[in-house]
Amino acid sequence: MQKILLILLLFPFVSTAQINTTSNKTIPLLESITSDTINGTCKAIVFEYDQLKRVSRISVKEISIKKRSASLETLIKVQDFKYQQNEQIPFASHIFNYDYEDIRLSRERNGQSQQLQYFLIKDGKRIGDSVIYQDYEHLVADAKFDDTISQKRIASFVQTPTKLISVLGLSEKEPGIKYPRKYFIDSFVINKEHNIGFESSEQHDGDRFFPRAYFTFTKFDQAINPLQQLNIAPLVTNEKITLSFGSDQMKQIGKCIDHFGTEFNWHYLNQNNPMNLYFERGEVESPFEDIIQLSYSYNQDQQPTYCKTLVKKIFKNDNGRLAGTYKKSFTFRYKK
Repeated sequence: MQKILLILLLFPFVSTAQINTTSNKTIPLLESITSDTINGTCKAIVFEYDQLKRVSRISVKEISIKKRSASLETLIKVQDFKYQQNEQIPFASHIFNYDYEDIRLSRERNGQSQQLQYFLIKDGKRIGDSVIYQDYEHLVADAKFDDTISQKRIASFVQTPTKLISVLGLSEKEPGIKYPRKYFIDSFVINKEHNIGFESSEQHDGDRFFPRAYFTFTKFDQAINPLQQLNIAPLVTNEKITLSFGSDQMKQIGKCIDHFGTEFNWHYLNQNNPMNLYFERGEVESPFEDIIQLSYSYNQDQQPTYCKTLVKKIFKNDNGRLAGTYKKSFTFRYKK
């Protein structure tokens, strides 16, 4: 009886200790993703936070490393998030594109631009976006929107446990027509582990579509996707972080005959980190299909700290004949 009473007396202290240990465990936030250096250049994605640990800015940059002088940084893209008071979810994002890195964007939109994106929320769920877009011949950091020449666009957004579809209208919608004549569509298939199994990105112009990109994911690890930890992740599930590289910006293995390069993506939606994926472009865009294998090293919090990739490029219509094999690596750093 005395032993039972002793256990009952100690139980609250044991329970409290376990809860406190868990609640005090803070997993560090992602600070940067940096590629290896090839031919004197690398690329980096840098995350900045405010005092409430909310993502305030994401910068994508190319860094040229000089032997006898300071390194030169060139901005590719800057995305700023806007909040109301202490809200954890942003109501808007402001994007400066200095040089497009995303294969999904059309040639028509290639070039320097900025866009102000307002997230449309209904009953606590995102249902679309209202976007003000403007392109430039030369874009400076403090460029202001000129309402007389800017374009206003509306995007729809539907997400279920198994799929996600986002449609951005690039032209006026005609009566009785489901989509505008020109529109941009992203479609995702979500598997039972809450990871992306397939991604399709296309721009349509009437009965034609260009460009296209398809990503098929066949394997994920069991570790934490650091992007999924960020406060913006529940809102921007159709977005991703992209770094693209020409073939000369990757380490070549053996003889390589392609010059198209490839891209690497990290999605906010994924619970885990991709290990095997296939990247296929439309017939007009490229004759190659990329088979990409990724392997990771992890820290004590089961976050990736280092990623090695092996990229095999094959001819799509030539019985899988090899066009080139490449290596690329990335380092993940976290705030202390």
